[in-house]
Amino acid sequence: MDNPRNFQLKGDLVNKRPFIQRVMALGVAVLMVGVLNGCAPQSALQSPDTPMKDEYALGKGLLNDVFSVYRNYTRDSFDRIVSRDFNPVRSEFANGVERGFYGARQIDLYPIVDSVVTNKDLVSVSFHWEKKVATYTGGNYKNLTGRAEYVFRNETGTWRLYRVGGDDPMVMN
Repeated sequence: MDNPRNFQLKGDLVNKRPFIQRVMALGVAVLMVGVLNGCAPQSALQSPDTPMKDEYALGKGLLNDVFSVYRNYTRDSFDRIVSRDFNPVRSEFANGVERGFYGARQIDLYPIVDSVVTNKDLVSVSFHWEKKVATYTGGNYKNLTGRAEYVFRNETGTWRLYRVGGDDPMVMN
């Protein structure tokens, strides 16, 4: 009689071991997901409903829109993307961009986004850039580089360029 009881006890342990292993594996998996999620970088101004990748995509998209208009420059099309409240002086900025565009033949312009920060109705995009132009006199090629920051403001559902800082690639030749 002693043997069947011991046998039954051993049988219970044998049957419970896979269950215990599955519970342990599930617990380890849940723990790892929690640890990995806690290690993900977070933006200081990130709101819970705006994931970091969406901020980056928005900033990169706004920057690409500005440079797309610049590559096919007309004063009217450029005026539509610049805020009426551009800081410091809108007309001086637009004149500088026009001089920059017509001062040399634009070959290539490559912006590389470094960071994007959002705060309510503003998006700040910091980037470095490389630009290749050809002078009209002599056709010599020049490679230019710099760093800049563009700040965009949401004006009744439309993002417009509100402020420019640093080495603006649109005014440099």
